[in-house]
Amino acid sequence: MAFGYKVFRMLELGIEGSYIKDDGQGYAPAHGIVTGSVTYQLIPINVFVLVRGILSENQWVVPYIG
Repeated sequence: MAFGYKVFRMLELGIEGSYIKDDGQGYAPAHGIVTGSVTYQLIPINVFVLVRGILSENQWVVPYIG
């Protein structure tokens, strides 16, 4: 999910986050046995700034830096 706010035509600020989770079995390769259950959980949060090179109203190509 992402949310952005356009401060003015050339500048946008935002935040983005997601959630990933998976369950499985742990394995000890040195001993060759299953060691138990494990849970992998990831919650990345990104903050972004997007700057657009808007120079005229009828511009066909708009360069940007994000």
